[in-house]
Amino acid sequence: MPLPTISKEPMALAPSYVRDTWNELVNNLVFDDDVAEALQSYRYLAWLIEEAKKSASLEEKTAAAEYERLARLLAACALPALSEQEVEEFLRTHATVALLHPDIDLWQKIEAKLVRIYVFEERDPFKQKLRAALAANDEPLTEVTLQEGERRVLGTVGNWTGDYVKAVGGGRASTLIKTTYLTSSLNTKGLKDADRGKVKKLIDVYEQLKISSMEAGGIEEDYVFERNGKLVVFRKGRAEEVRDKKTEEVLARMKQKGFFAYPNLPLIERVERFKKDQTELIARARRAFSEPLPKEVASELEKLKTTAQSTQLISDICYDAALPGPGKGPLKNKALAALVLLAQRGALDMMLGQSEKWRAFYEEYLRGQGKDAALEGFKIQPSAPQYAAQFLRALLIGALKMTEAESAKFAARLGNLMKSTGKPQYFGMAYFDAQLKMFVWKL
Repeated sequence: MPLPTISKEPMALAPSYVRDTWNELVNNLVFDDDVAEALQSYRYLAWLIEEAKKSASLEEKTAAAEYERLARLLAACALPALSEQEVEEFLRTHATVALLHPDIDLWQKIEAKLVRIYVFEERDPFKQKLRAALAANDEPLTEVTLQEGERRVLGTVGNWTGDYVKAVGGGRASTLIKTTYLTSSLNTKGLKDADRGKVKKLIDVYEQLKISSMEAGGIEEDYVFERNGKLVVFRKGRAEEVRDKKTEEVLARMKQKGFFAYPNLPLIERVERFKKDQTELIARARRAFSEPLPKEVASELEKLKTTAQSTQLISDICYDAALPGPGKGPLKNKALAALVLLAQRGALDMMLGQSEKWRAFYEEYLRGQGKDAALEGFKIQPSAPQYAAQFLRALLIGALKMTEAESAKFAARLGNLMKSTGKPQYFGMAYFDAQLKMFVWKL
């Protein structure tokens, strides 16, 4: 039985076949890490649960309570797309759903949410709120109780968080300090491995939330730029040339040994050169991703978030705004906001994959460019990542009249958002060219 996830159609929750269908849907969405569909399903199921609670049927009221577990799983999966307030509330009340689920990485979900906070300076206060939310969480994490002064307290998320902070302090803790806490502290030394693993997951997330987004190692985005003719990824404060996986692993180990750090320079100059390069890269990364959206685009984005639940509807809104027809100018801010919202939901690819209007637009562009081979390939696999960059370039420059640099910078932001939803193949459509000192398209 297919479940509607867009329109709020009434549905009885009590029948067993409905439960089975919802269970299967939720398990599949979590396993596939489908943020966009999980968000729509979460909103719909939350509404159904509220309707069931109002029902005169005792069966429906009972079913509503049972569906709460599924709703929490959907919320955990959709965490990057929830509002900041919803994420904070989730960590305060339902963090164990994500912490203890084998297919959910809570820190990756939080990190993907942080990517969507465009102003770097706003990320650290949000991280502080999330740490406070964990400290206030009353969910049971372990059956084992903790010794707190003269009394025993329940093994809740909040109590374990408080115990950890008391043991290691409020500053950043090294791996050694964390390991010592997990194995030798008053409350952990007697834990079974299963409970120790739960506590470890909690403090790992808590430690990640301590790292400032203003530090090199705290920048959540992967940032692509060109250096000496080669593409480089700036990741967690380090610049890495794009290579195949095995080669990258070998070179990473060699770099740790000091083999490749400016070999032609004296040691002191190597250190100074490295510090200078890292400082420049951090500055570029901040400039690229900390700028807020233009006020007009941000305003349109907030409107769309409340009025357009369906990705298909958002795609149609973008089309009508960008290509309004003869004699009418494009509604640029509305179109850009729609693109951002689609990227936030991991749905940019559906514009070409599911929309006949957008496919017709892109096919006309390819014909005009004389790209017959690309046109034939596009018809076979319209949502393939290789067509995304050319499509966006045609839309941003051709329809919305953006400059090359403006459009490439915007595409880099969209690629990062798509990556944060589990679609890294769209990352790197555009990058920063260090020599040109501007964003360029990778076509």
